[in-house]
This record gives sequence, C-alpha cells and structure tokens, in this order.
Amino acid sequence: MQLACNQKNNRDPVLELEAGEVGHALRELESRGLVHSVHGARAQRYEHRLSAGYSLTRQQQALVGVLLLRGAQTAAELMTRCERLGGPRDLDDTRQQLERLIQRGLAVNLGRGAGQREDRYMHLLCGPVSAELLAVSTRPASPARSSLEARVEALEAEVTELRDRLEKLLGNR
Repeated sequence: MQLACNQKNNRDPVLELEAGEVGHALRELESRGLVHSVHGARAQRYEHRLSAGYSLTRQQQALVGVLLLRGAQTAAELMTRCERLGGPRDLDDTRQQLERLIQRGLAVNLGRGAGQREDRYMHLLCGPVSAELLAVSTRPASPARSSLEARVEALEAEVTELRDRLEKLLGNR
C-alpha cells in the first residue's frame, strides 16, 4: 500500500508517506465505510466502496478518483484522464456530471486561475477548498528561486542587524 501511495507519476501532490500513516488512513476510511479489507493469500488488500458510500455513478466515481489523484483540473483534462476508467463520454457529459457532484457537495468549481482559459474543479472530500490557497500550494517551487529567496532573507536580516549596531554606536557618542 505504501508503495502505491508514494508513486511519483500521475500524482498531485507527490507524497512521501510512512507505513503508519497509510495504515491510519485506511482504518479511518474503513470506519467510514469507504474501503473494505480483503484478506488475500499473500498480502492484505483493500477494496474501495466510494460508489456505495456516496451513491455515485461510474462516471462520477471516475471523476472523483482522478480529482483525488491529481488535484484541481479543467473539465477537458478530467474527460481525457477518466477515459480508461469508464468516465464521461464527451465534454458536455463531463460538465453535466461535475454539476451533479457540485449539487451534492462533493466538488466545487474554482473558476479560472491566473492565465487559464477554463474553470477548474476540485473534490470536497477533505473539506472546503479555497481557490487562492490552492493556487499558492500548487505553484511549483524552483530550487534556484527558493535558494535565492533564502539568501536575500539572510542578507536583509544582516543589514537590519548592522543598522541597529550603527544606531547604537552613533547614539553613544
């Protein structure tokens, strides 16, 4: 389970979970009736019960699953990524299924982001979502940029300290 959760491809956000965290999440989902433990010969497996727990159609289930894996997306991105999961047939069907999820309080339309042409959608299974906070949290951090920012902050702190020392020296005269 842990290896599956920590996959690097097609994940947003990319996670680095410990075995205990995965186990805790599975127990919590099991208590809500969203997963069921299936004992196999070699390994313990879990089967999802999302469609039964929330009375979702196959298309809605595909949409929610992709939103859980990849985060906020446009209707066109969702349609493409849900194709192999038995998702909506076309863009109109995708929008219709998203509207049904919104009406049921399982998804939200975040509107257009800066520099984007289409509205983005996000699931609400983890609670309310703020478009502004989501934009900040999903902005890719450039290692060079963060290093530069850290250096600038250090220099600003040093300049402030030197000014304070200078004022103390000039004040003592």
